[in-house]
Amino acid sequence: MKDDRKDGLPLEGAVTGSETKGYYVGLPEIESLDEDVNVAILITSQSIGEEPLGRKLMESLLACFGEMPPVIRAVILMNEAVRLAAEGSPCVGLLETLQRQGTQVMCCSTSLSTLGVSQAVGTRAGILRIAETMLSAKKVITI
Repeated sequence: MKDDRKDGLPLEGAVTGSETKGYYVGLPEIESLDEDVNVAILITSQSIGEEPLGRKLMESLLACFGEMPPVIRAVILMNEAVRLAAEGSPCVGLLETLQRQGTQVMCCSTSLSTLGVSQAVGTRAGILRIAETMLSAKKVITI
C-alpha cells in the first residue's frame, strides 16, 4: 500500500517483496558493485527495537536492500541475528535475493554453534573472516 507522503514511506504494516518498489527516494544512481562501493552491514539482532514491530522493520529493511541497486558487499549476521538465516525464517528468501545480487551473507560460526542454529542461507564464517570483511569495508553499518 503506497500513499502520497513526501518521504515515500508506507503508513502501516511490513513492506516486503515488490511492495518496496518506489518507496525509497534520493538514492545515488549506482549501476553495480565497483571499487567505490564497499559497504558491509553488521546485524546483531533479529529485530530493530521492540517486538513485534521490530521484526517487521527488519524484514522490511532486508526487502528494501534487495530491491535497491546492489551496493552491499556483505551482510554479517552475529549473535541472535543468525536466526534470520535459519530454516523457516521469513528472512531466508530476502537474504537469498541479496546473495543472487552478489552480496556475501556471512553467519558467525560461534553464534550458530552457541545458539544451536543451522543456517539455510549464507556461509559459516569465523570471527577472523568477519573481522577482515569489516576492516576491508569502506563503511560498516551496524543494525
